[in-house]
Amino acid sequence: MKKYIIIILVLFTMGFSLSEKRMVEITFNELTQLQQLVDMGIDLDHHRTHTEVHAFVSDEEFQLISQMNFGIREIPNEAKLYFEALKQNTMGSRNPMEDYHNYIELTAFLQDIADNYPDITRLESIGQSVQGRELWVIEISDNPGVNEIEPEFKYVANMHGDETVGRELSLYLIEWLVEGYGSDPRATDIINNTDVFIMPTMNPDGFESGSRYNANGTDLNRDFPDQFSDPNNTTIGREPETRAVMDWTWDHHFVLSANMHTGALVANYPYDGPSSGVYSACPDDDLFIHISLAYADAHPNMESGGFSNGITNGAQWYAISGGMQDWNYIWEGDFDITIEQNEVKWPSSNQLAGLWEDHREPMLVYLEEVHDGVRGIVIDADSGEPLS
Repeated sequence: MKKYIIIILVLFTMGFSLSEKRMVEITFNELTQLQQLVDMGIDLDHHRTHTEVHAFVSDEEFQLISQMNFGIREIPNEAKLYFEALKQNTMGSRNPMEDYHNYIELTAFLQDIADNYPDITRLESIGQSVQGRELWVIEISDNPGVNEIEPEFKYVANMHGDETVGRELSLYLIEWLVEGYGSDPRATDIINNTDVFIMPTMNPDGFESGSRYNANGTDLNRDFPDQFSDPNNTTIGREPETRAVMDWTWDHHFVLSANMHTGALVANYPYDGPSSGVYSACPDDDLFIHISLAYADAHPNMESGGFSNGITNGAQWYAISGGMQDWNYIWEGDFDITIEQNEVKWPSSNQLAGLWEDHREPMLVYLEEVHDGVRGIVIDADSGEPLS
């Protein structure tokens, strides 16, 4: 029996590794050529100039692109290389990832917070990953679990498993909020007047393998309904991690949110399509610029990322299909942006404390934007009861 278990585990591991795509640099002559890659379903990555873009491709896609009017060459996947080095360097130690929290440690951290601060936190799993890891969400509120008349906010991190900074910054933020409650006026005000939800990792399987993709080889930020290419607001046919986030969102009414990535330094806002390199303004473009600038302006050097004022329209940077921010906005009425927090996807763990110092104020300022503007309750004129 043990033999069969070992064989199954080996085959499973092989299947995961075989799903990995190669990281490449693709060069082109005209920016409009990017649309060809989008139409082919190529997973474009963060680095994009007027003549080149980084991407992840299969062997078949590599051959196809090389026969087209593009240049293509394989480049090192620095995040994967650093992940492998971390695993090797810390083999046999208590923490196999140095100062990064692996799944077991992250779970223990969250459970410890929930146990020590039961009056202001509630920990729940909203589902499981492909490999059965819990998809943890922690709620921080003065009345957790109670649907109060106050705005709901969410941060989601690590949907690309190899983009790790947001995963750790989420834990820093959780700790800052709960430890400051009752003593720090700002933390106390946020918790008393906001229902805050934080999901440190949407892709725990990808983190454990040093992969962008989930264990089925799917890019989760290409797996949501898309107004241009997949206008079906349904969970049918989607990955378990995507389904869990969609179901969780349907159970709430998030007003403002952000998902945290790495690989660039910029605040990216909708729309993400339809055409690469072309500004695609949504009806609330001015407001998205405002909240993106709120984050970027609070950061000490967001402008150093190469984007004007540290922000960008998604499609103008490069178009994607099935992104989470557009889904949140279009179908759920939730103003969601994508925050790229560091140009290195998986930086050395000795940089995490400094990155927290850089992003603490922007993360708090952005969260507090949920209280900006007109707000209140709409009631029935006859009964005085609030409308749904």
